[in-house]
Amino acid sequence: MMRVGHAFESELLPGSKYFKEHPEWFALRDGVRRPVQPCLSDPEALKEVAANIRREIEELGIRHVAVGLNDNNLYCQCPDCEALAEKYGAQSGVLIHALNHIYDLIKDEYPDVMLETFAYLHTAEPPKGIRPCDHVMIVLCDIENNFGASFTEASSRPLLLPENARYFLYADQQTVNGEYYRRLREWGKITDNLFIWHYVVNFSNYLILHPNLAPFKKDLQAFRDAGAKALFLQGDRHNAYAGFTALRNYLLCRLAWDPDSDEDELMKDFMKGFYGAGWEYIYRIWKYAGEIVEKRNIFISTYCYDDSWLTKEEMAEIFRLFSLALSAASDDKDARYRIYYDLMCFQVAWYLADDETRDYCAKSGWMGITDPERFARYFLNFARNNGIVEFSEGGPIENSILSGYRPKEKSGSVPSVCEGLADDEWIELLPDDFAIIQKGALADVLEDPEAVTGRACVLYSATVEWNMASGLSKLLFYLSDRGYRTCDVYVSAKRAGEMADPEADALQVITWEPVYGLEKTFKARELGKSYSLLSAGSFEIKRRPNADMFLYPLNKPEGCREVWIDRVILIPRK
Repeated sequence: MMRVGHAFESELLPGSKYFKEHPEWFALRDGVRRPVQPCLSDPEALKEVAANIRREIEELGIRHVAVGLNDNNLYCQCPDCEALAEKYGAQSGVLIHALNHIYDLIKDEYPDVMLETFAYLHTAEPPKGIRPCDHVMIVLCDIENNFGASFTEASSRPLLLPENARYFLYADQQTVNGEYYRRLREWGKITDNLFIWHYVVNFSNYLILHPNLAPFKKDLQAFRDAGAKALFLQGDRHNAYAGFTALRNYLLCRLAWDPDSDEDELMKDFMKGFYGAGWEYIYRIWKYAGEIVEKRNIFISTYCYDDSWLTKEEMAEIFRLFSLALSAASDDKDARYRIYYDLMCFQVAWYLADDETRDYCAKSGWMGITDPERFARYFLNFARNNGIVEFSEGGPIENSILSGYRPKEKSGSVPSVCEGLADDEWIELLPDDFAIIQKGALADVLEDPEAVTGRACVLYSATVEWNMASGLSKLLFYLSDRGYRTCDVYVSAKRAGEMADPEADALQVITWEPVYGLEKTFKARELGKSYSLLSAGSFEIKRRPNADMFLYPLNKPEGCREVWIDRVILIPRK
């Protein structure tokens, strides 16, 4: 029995349990201890981790224990950790040094235990001068990669990065595949316990066309040749087979069993059995999509929010092929259902597309439902009846952008900037409309009699990452479809504590969507001891499936110890 994952925060050294009494057990970042990662050079912290591993072994009966770092790259910068990183040439050396030591602490009681950890984000680079002991397994991850091409093939042309996709800022997208391939081979030389965590999914949208099939064979061959002992293929575990999941899973399983198989024949074999007489047109869809990606050298991220890498003509062509597939399978109820299922998922990309693409495809004559709002209602009902429960990672379909924006009841207090406006001409975001990161450690929602609802978000200053966020996509789709073009943003905020430095940065407000958005930083002197509305500026409204609002403190406790926010006001303009 085994458990995998980001185990420090969840099980082995959670900040919610230990940070207040033992801040020294956690990462030093910019001179401040923060519960974002463990301090891997602190001997007492490692003893506590070893004690928690013993508890897991005894309570769960496991012999394979996850000791994975938290899901961020905010590693400890204390002198001892920095010295280890310098000694071993990489942050992974600090981690391996700690894991080898933890095994020494428990080996007398549990000599057969295996400690599994991630080579991921800041620990992906192999170290020099240290090897994992025989009871440490390295799980190498490739989340940053371009999955439109095999990582074994270096591209001589610049990659095209689609606008509506997420990229990892610490990685060079033009060289990331080659860097991963080098690391894979180097890890294979220093450990006999290499585990591959390979991403075969689009976390931002499980439903749409995600053209990542072409590299499968070469990538799996490379894992084998590097000496990998195990392979985990992370896909969509939530939905029945949305977004061609059935095809993807079949192809992966057969190639994992035999990486030297003919992948094209495997694909055809599956399609003939699954799509019946319509298989040739589905096959042409995948070949067509692959040709587009290869021709334009498109970077396919693990986080593609839509299929904006397709032109309007290309999207219309795929609708044509789907229509022909449905016609060819008209006498086969099961095959036609499966084709229709994949068509409905693909049409989500059309729903998310720009107006020009929507109109072009609707007028092509190859679509059944051409009204966006009608399609959204239809698809949600289709999803309920066909095993589609998740739109994206952690995003239920019922709460997705397809569910549309529903105006919420306001607090009842009209801010001065909204006087004279109708109730539907301004939007109020209250504390419960925001996601809070590390609630209780980095931020919180607390009672406050001065707040308009009696509750407010509190941002603790000892961090430089977002503490609160709210998705804006559904709202922006709603506003854009009603002719609004810009949006003014106001934040109702106050500070706690005296100002040693009134000019210190205290709060940053970002409304983010690719290309469009705003970024505003407020000084401590701009925040009073009671709530006041601060103008953060305005941004252009675009129909983007990945728009968010983030609010950050800026790790300047000399300006504000805490920032309290009781609401955010948005005023759209036509």
